[in-house]
Amino acid sequence: MAYQQSFISLDGETFTLRIDGVTPSVALPLSDEPISTDEDSDSDMFMPVRTQSGYIRILSTDKTTWRQFIPSSATAMPVTLKKGTAIVWQGYVQTGTYGTTWP
Repeated sequence: MAYQQSFISLDGETFTLRIDGVTPSVALPLSDEPISTDEDSDSDMFMPVRTQSGYIRILSTDKTTWRQFIPSSATAMPVTLKKGTAIVWQGYVQTGTYGTTWP
């Protein structure tokens, strides 16, 4: 069970976004800027881990479908972004909503 959508970047590259652990009843489209990533910019070379965040933007036309993307735990919904067959980013869907009121 997975949500999967492909999109083309401004450079013409084809990317595939996959979110495991969710099967939406309706195929939700991605927004015009579907994914962005942000890496910790700390210049400390002794930092043991450098964190990276990603934001996925999905369009929902009703008030219930997006709730299927709220995970039950921190690792319930792994996210993979591929360019062709190469994985360019991996992470997990966080619990929380942005841009809408929590029910």
